[in-house]
Amino acid sequence: MHEHKELPSGKQIMKRFDHDGRVASESHTYGMLDIGITIEFHEGVKTGEMYFVNKRLVSRKRYDKARADYSDMPPPDSGLEDFGGELVKDAQAERRQRAKAAKEHVPDADAVTKIDLFCQTMLTAGKQDDATTWIESRTHTLGEYSHVKSRNIVNQLMRVGAIRVHACNIDSYDDDQENTGHLVVEIPDESKTRKSVFREIARLASLQGFDGDLDNGQRYAYVKLD
Repeated sequence: MHEHKELPSGKQIMKRFDHDGRVASESHTYGMLDIGITIEFHEGVKTGEMYFVNKRLVSRKRYDKARADYSDMPPPDSGLEDFGGELVKDAQAERRQRAKAAKEHVPDADAVTKIDLFCQTMLTAGKQDDATTWIESRTHTLGEYSHVKSRNIVNQLMRVGAIRVHACNIDSYDDDQENTGHLVVEIPDESKTRKSVFREIARLASLQGFDGDLDNGQRYAYVKLD
């Protein structure tokens, strides 16, 4: 059983109840998760909290700071373990490790051959198109993203310096709907611009739970979005 209400302030409160009618979870949010807290219960006893700011999981400290602008948001419970904060720390440590690995990375000629061959295969297998023109259609999307978000992904890759972005292995549906989770990015030669492109590719990969390709001197890079 669920219960939902919206307060005059705009805050949304959602509650989920267990089979005995006790609250199992409770969330308080503003906007599109501009700020939020989810509280978990077990047999009526609070067991955990998760905090969100600007659609991102954050630490208890970050949530409490943001809460200053929202007077009716619940205060965090300092008596509970900050699971979200630990996850954020782990993610930050992992990003630092990846950045260090990228900085110390020694180019691998064999990897170049494999990556470029794979990407060239993607460019010839199934339907493909120049992503910058293909994504202009409102019926074309990437992975599970909306059209607006999909277009932003392609535009950002071009903005940081990609020579070209190819939408590959495109699936077609009724009403001119098309979708793909596969992009092939042509990488520029200039060192600084290459770093910017690979940094953006790594960011996109991390959102999908993957590691982005390292720069081995390849011509292409593959981006998987589903």
